[in-house]
Amino acid sequence: MQQFCQTLMDYISTGHFKMFEKLAEVYHASQPQFQPLDAELLNKILLTTDIALDFNDKYTDPKELDALFSDLSPLGEALANRMDWEDEYIKFCLQHSV
Repeated sequence: MQQFCQTLMDYISTGHFKMFEKLAEVYHASQPQFQPLDAELLNKILLTTDIALDFNDKYTDPKELDALFSDLSPLGEALANRMDWEDEYIKFCLQHSV
């Protein structure tokens, strides 16, 4: 469980702090008029970060695993949505960058 949570945090932080920061820098420098459009996608992505962080906080050092199966379902849905929104954000930035 600890390895799963660590991998989850690595995925969340890599996308957020490495990939999206770089895309936003390039994109915002070349297309500031589109900022409200990409902000909506980024906000959706950030909501999934909160779900992943809550899961991590609960299961990094779990006291009990009774709710694990019911907690995995919303996490899985959030991650699936996040991946779709990440793809959409990347496409959006690439289409509108110089």
